[in-house]
Amino acid sequence: MSIDQLTVGGFTAALVPTPSRAPDTLAAPRLTRVEEARVRYAVEDWAGNYARVGGDPARYITEGHVEPVTARHGYNAVYAAVQALLDCEPAHLSRPTTEAERAARSRKRHDAASELGHAAVAAIGAGEYRRALWVVDDAEALAPDLMPWGRIRDRIEAQRDAAEQPPEAPT
Repeated sequence: MSIDQLTVGGFTAALVPTPSRAPDTLAAPRLTRVEEARVRYAVEDWAGNYARVGGDPARYITEGHVEPVTARHGYNAVYAAVQALLDCEPAHLSRPTTEAERAARSRKRHDAASELGHAAVAAIGAGEYRRALWVVDDAEALAPDLMPWGRIRDRIEAQRDAAEQPPEAPT
């Protein structure tokens, strides 16, 4: 493991700011890393099931599995992003999943995000606030709904700001 990476539960988190890791084709509606992750997880979990029954996987995933992304970008833009991912990775269409498989993948992502949370706490303890924020970004991309990531970022930034305040001069 290098200083700029942390591998947890089979996931490697980059601890430096990185550009989007999704295929360029997902850039049509400029999705955030977290939105890209939501789309990717929904495609991994559901595309094969919808394809197996003869449905339109992009439609059903857009309508039922990525609501926060659709609410922000609109149906057509998210449908295009889901379809672009399916076009880039058509193997998902031939891999139906069971509830147990989806739950296991979700648990693995949640466990890895929790471990990254512990790494963020360690970074804060070492005064490495920027690193803590990067770790939180990676944890959120793994498990967007696990924790209130925005509030956690706010607390880290408040601690960083307090630590950077010069001591008051004695009166």
